Amino acid sequence: MRMFAHLGISLLGVSLSLLLGACASQELQIQSNPEGAEVSTLSGESLGKTPLVLKSEVLEKHSSGDVLDLKFISSGRIPRVISMDVKSIRSMSVVLPETSAESFKSEFAIDFSAQLNTMLRRAFLIQKKIGEGKKAEAEAEIQKFNTDYPFAAFGHVISAQLSLMGGKEAEARTHLQRAKILDPADTSIEQSLRMLQGGPR
Repeated sequence: MRMFAHLGISLLGVSLSLLLGACASQELQIQSNPEGAEVSTLSGESLGKTPLVLKSEVLEKHSSGDVLDLKFISSGRIPRVISMDVKSIRSMSVVLPETSAESFKSEFAIDFSAQLNTMLRRAFLIQKKIGEGKKAEAEAEIQKFNTDYPFAAFGHVISAQLSLMGGKEAEARTHLQRAKILDPADTSIEQSLRMLQGGPR
């Protein structure tokens, strides 16, 4: 009998339930605080209001490279855009902070600052290990980092750097393509991809 493990993570007001070892999610359960948030694609197509269950055909239709981008809107709340890997995520809960400055500071900004600082500190220490020539340690740490922060593009950029150090260009390209999906606005990722492919910089 095949065994699966559930993993729950929470980052920046988004709680996710992952199914490790599965092929593809059959459905995605979405909740929000407050309930009744409008969920739509980035192109503006409405998918319904929370609580919401998206079936496999909807996930396939709106995903790009196994990544689904959703926008959450609720009256009096700050809109949010969340990207997720539909292969592993089975459920998610999104917090939409109130638009008042005081509420944003107490409910979201402090949590954001603390977790972002932790994430950046870990990334810096991994880069430090690379600079010290501790490649094996850096590889182990970046694998943990990408598991803990699956939506951090720069984690895949660091992975690409390590892959190139090991002469694994195809693997590096895969990491950069994933980073580009997570952060399409970062032009340096596109530039790195072109350099790998031998195109103009």
